[in-house]
Amino acid sequence: MDEIDRKILIALDKDTRASNSRIAKLARTSKDIVNYRIAKLQRENILTGFYALPVVPKIGFHMYKLLLKSHSLSKAKEEELIEWLEKYPTTVWIGSCDGAWNIVITLSAKDFKEISQTLKDIYAKFGKYLSKKEVLTIASVRIFNEKYLYPKGQFAYEKKYSMFENAADVDEKSKTIMAMLAKNSRISTTEISKKIGITPEATAKRLKNLIKGGFFAGFKPRINFTKLGYEYFHVFISAKSPAIAEEIINFYRAHPDCVYILEHVGYYDMHLEFVVKSTQHFREVLRELRDKFGDKIHSYEPLQIYTERKFNLVPA
Repeated sequence: MDEIDRKILIALDKDTRASNSRIAKLARTSKDIVNYRIAKLQRENILTGFYALPVVPKIGFHMYKLLLKSHSLSKAKEEELIEWLEKYPTTVWIGSCDGAWNIVITLSAKDFKEISQTLKDIYAKFGKYLSKKEVLTIASVRIFNEKYLYPKGQFAYEKKYSMFENAADVDEKSKTIMAMLAKNSRISTTEISKKIGITPEATAKRLKNLIKGGFFAGFKPRINFTKLGYEYFHVFISAKSPAIAEEIINFYRAHPDCVYILEHVGYYDMHLEFVVKSTQHFREVLRELRDKFGDKIHSYEPLQIYTERKFNLVPA
């Protein structure tokens, strides 16, 4: 990946719905080169997709984290479990990891009754392979720029939304627009219009109103950072007070390696997501956490995410 690729990815990181002409202007190159380079990044599996960040409480959904610890789980049985989870309607993201937990799942549901049923279904089929679980209610989401693309890991933006926002009055056509953009945020309004049965002009107007109404926190690229030589980690933290939790968030907002922060209701108050160059570098991140906040937190659990499966922030 050269400097032009990096500038194109940064432009996409700011807004994947930007036109290729706009991206060319930001990257200081031509539209034809942008077209070619994006296709090349996709062929090389560096750029794996584009997604919207839908503010799902506005359409009546809430999000949860489910942490699972497995035992006596063979590779074949683990794959069976992951494939089963991929098909389950409340799962929107699945990560396999090393650490205190083996699987991290993001769930989206209209109420906790659906989450309860999800747990029952998981344990009915795979319970004998699971030794521990933790359910967290996601309270807020903070998304930062993909800092590893930027000079010196600089902080460029924060996109934040609360999971406690009230549901809005949204019809099925608008929900379909949100679902389609969650899967592919660069899809054209013409393609969306064919799906929902209205004109491209009417579709564009609906989308504009959805964006203006705060139904999207942003539009981001899915970057396979392992192809760029980076590794992906989560750190779940239990803080000693809400004030300390806020102090931790404020510190890591501008941290050059932190790309996401989610606040939770549950044993863990939050988790931080890091993209770093090596495991050794991550050890330095953890040392910094201990040095700065060691006496202010009850516990922390680092996890290395080695595989991501399923990514669709609007439930099926």
